[in-house]
Amino acid sequence: MIVKTKIKDHNIYLNKVALVKLSKRELTLLNLYAYYLEEANDIYRTSLSFKKKLCFLYDSSFQISIQALGEYVRIIYSFCYLDSRFLNDESYNNLNMFSFFEEISSRPLLVKDHFSKRLFNSCKKDYSDDLLSTLESPNYRAKVRFIDELLKNSDLILKDEGSAEDLKSIDILELEAFYNNKIKNLKFSYYTNYDLAPKEYKLSHNFNYELKKRIDIPSEDLYIPNDTNECYINIAVENNLFYGEENYLYGFVLNNLLGGGMNSLLFRIIREKYSLCYSIASKYNSTLGVFFVSLMTDSKNRVKAISLIKDIITSFSFTRAEFEIAKKALINAFISRDDYVFGFVVDASIKEYFNFYLSNEEKINLIAELNYEKALELAKEVKVKLSVSYGGKENE
Repeated sequence: MIVKTKIKDHNIYLNKVALVKLSKRELTLLNLYAYYLEEANDIYRTSLSFKKKLCFLYDSSFQISIQALGEYVRIIYSFCYLDSRFLNDESYNNLNMFSFFEEISSRPLLVKDHFSKRLFNSCKKDYSDDLLSTLESPNYRAKVRFIDELLKNSDLILKDEGSAEDLKSIDILELEAFYNNKIKNLKFSYYTNYDLAPKEYKLSHNFNYELKKRIDIPSEDLYIPNDTNECYINIAVENNLFYGEENYLYGFVLNNLLGGGMNSLLFRIIREKYSLCYSIASKYNSTLGVFFVSLMTDSKNRVKAISLIKDIITSFSFTRAEFEIAKKALINAFISRDDYVFGFVVDASIKEYFNFYLSNEEKINLIAELNYEKALELAKEVKVKLSVSYGGKENE
């Protein structure tokens, strides 16, 4: 798909996007494969030769993004390079870059028809080091435990980065089998902002996958003590506002009002008025129909903070003026998204893969028409379900 943007850019962006159903272990395999392919390939067989080639191509870049959406995992191969129409270089041609991108994104390094042991071991170590470094953060460990509790009765995936525990037991044969069975013949959609792209970039696959909508969120408060002064709290607030349904855009506005910024209820009351936390915010997940509230506080304030958050959400209300301000802030956020090329790629892939899609312009127009009374009615239906507190000493 040729994505028309409002951005005047000297760069051309090529993207291949696919959705695939994976198990949690397979997500770790996919991440390991991304490390493998980003490092070298069957054309540029060492990391050094590949990096030199990218630098030679006017510092172009190649990367793989992995996004866990719940039921599906989205894989995005991205290549960015300088538009040859702005150069006086006959050896450098835009259309040649399309074939170059296809080669480096589809031909992993093989040695005698098998994955390279040397590259596999190097990439597994790099991936393991990155995972272990991430796990050193108590905030991250808190989020991992929260997600595990949230999805303990579900096969959905919300962690993009995979599992350090699974990675330990993965060998080269398993990675190679995963590539051959899951990745090698995967059907991709193609996106670019280049108006003279080859024919495969003008096709639309229209997979029409449907998102799984509901999970059984447990109603409980869990506390995991740890030898830290800070306590990291994550809370799931059920709102039943699901992607593609009639009222789902209200979820964005309600999130802005609840914890979406410094003017939100949670920030003004929990942080500013009562000084019960260092930071607090909420995010809206339209796939699950949930607001995720996260905060960091002293462990001695944990019980009081959770109790007050529950009170605020139980009596969730706002003035008409506050509602209009939240709508305007959201509209401005969608307008600013027009300056972000990658956002167009994600939007275009959503349009292809799912049965429901709104353009930025359509979202802006619909948000402007959202009704205050309806928002109040929906706010009364939100419920605190799961809270997981991580850190601090149990007797505090």
